[in-house]
Amino acid sequence: MACLLSYLFLSWAKALKIPVLGSISVWAYGMIIMFAIWGLMCKLKIDYMVDSKIKSKISGAFTDFAVIAAIASLPLKAVAAYIVPILVMVVLGFIVTTGILFFFCKRFLKGYWFEQMIGTLGMATGVFLTGVLLLRICDPELESPALANYSLSYTVTSIIYFAMLNLFIVLPIAHGALVTMMVALGITIAALLFATITSRISFGKEFKGN
Repeated sequence: MACLLSYLFLSWAKALKIPVLGSISVWAYGMIIMFAIWGLMCKLKIDYMVDSKIKSKISGAFTDFAVIAAIASLPLKAVAAYIVPILVMVVLGFIVTTGILFFFCKRFLKGYWFEQMIGTLGMATGVFLTGVLLLRICDPELESPALANYSLSYTVTSIIYFAMLNLFIVLPIAHGALVTMMVALGITIAALLFATITSRISFGKEFKGN
């Protein structure tokens, strides 16, 4: 039901040409609808019918199918044609992104910080399923809550990404590179402040990263 409703909402958004909503991944819609269904089940007090171990095994199997499909659909000719710039971006991007994520995730997250970081690393250096693949390697039995948190964060990130995409297309053209850099820096500082405040509220003042 969640999958069907997700595809229906996405097709309606595209048919009606609704800004942002028509560009969001069907996975994001699925996450939102899934939480709505789960909230309804809890309200009706039938959530006890869901076995967490069986749910994890089913999620793991479907995740494997999704990862294999993503790998099988790689455009090998395009990769071969642009192998040199791809390698440069991969090396530099990996060093910078990994360093930043290690530094902040260990301080802002408490409990399973590495598993949650590795999913974000995959998304930051590839696509959503790259993070899922790395998470399956680090947590093959899905014993941590990282997959659920990662999927939820992807939903939020997708909405923010498409909301800000037009901004960073228009800004360089209208106001130049300097203004664009200042706006990006301001958003980065605001995001770090938000992460610090929410971490302190959720985990207290000590960020041990255990």
